[in-house]
Amino acid sequence: MQYPMKNAISNELAEQYSWHGAKKKRILKKLKFSELLLSTAFALLNKTAEDAIMKWFRRAKERKVLLLLCLTRQQKMPS
Repeated sequence: MQYPMKNAISNELAEQYSWHGAKKKRILKKLKFSELLLSTAFALLNKTAEDAIMKWFRRAKERKVLLLLCLTRQQKMPS
């Protein structure tokens, strides 16, 4: 999220705001811009989660083979 933010707002402007207006700064959560930030963040997070889930399912066979290989090696090793 930091890279899109870097292009959306300058550090100088960001210093003037906090989400709730702490330390006598301007309140960010009341701005329409905050809605855009939140929707962008949720879209990025959802895409990241979707990619992770897809990758996990895509690698199921690989995990199965590795597990079987590990189990086979354990059975062959002398106790």
